[in-house]
Amino acid sequence: MSVFGVTGQDSHADDLRAALSAYSVDTRGLIADASRPTTTKTRVIAAHQQVVRVDEEATHPISTEIADAVLKAVREYLTNAGAISGAIVISDYAKGFLTPPLLDAVIGEARRAGKRVFADPKGADAARYRGVFLLKPNRLELGLLTGLPTDTHAQVLAAGSRLAGIMPGAHILITEGSDGMTLLTESQPPEHIAPMPRQVFDVTGAGDTVLAVVAMAVTAGASWSQTMRLAAEAAGIAIGQMGSVAVSLESLRFLGDRGD
Repeated sequence: MSVFGVTGQDSHADDLRAALSAYSVDTRGLIADASRPTTTKTRVIAAHQQVVRVDEEATHPISTEIADAVLKAVREYLTNAGAISGAIVISDYAKGFLTPPLLDAVIGEARRAGKRVFADPKGADAARYRGVFLLKPNRLELGLLTGLPTDTHAQVLAAGSRLAGIMPGAHILITEGSDGMTLLTESQPPEHIAPMPRQVFDVTGAGDTVLAVVAMAVTAGASWSQTMRLAAEAAGIAIGQMGSVAVSLESLRFLGDRGD
């Protein structure tokens, strides 16, 4: 597994690389940029609840030179991956890293290499994600992308259908919090699963967890119903603990052993 992004030239970048390396993640795609700090989020917690969060970050667009270095690293990854199953997973946080030219180039390179692209969007411009295999907005993001209300499941279905029409060929997976998740495509009926009841401690990282598990499961050949159940279970594990949690493969294997 490889990770691509931009960091500052600071101790937080060193900590990030060390943490990723501990999970055997290749960090050569993390490009250092002296013009910005490594994005750092400091959370103040009281009685198992986040009271306030302080972010240290810069959100100006990365330079052409940094973008070229990232794209070179992506191309090397795709070349080395060869025919091995794999995917590109894009989590857009609107921090200046995924400029329109870089995003378009990465999606194009992945498609030419026969790799599916799974993306979590940010902002109101759906055209940025043209060519992805799957787009995973939450209700708020779906509303921004379509300009439609998304407060209820019925409204989500209407907005999701519009987004599927805007994104021909893409699967649209909408996470709906306590209402579960819904999958829509341009020509298939919606598929919906309701979540198992969970005690929520911290939703940090739940969306990224869903996206990662969906990419893993689909790439491994799981059906959509299996994929959505696995992703919902992984999200439930993540929100049941404090902080950003890496859901282990063993916990997902346990779900499979139960026959769910």
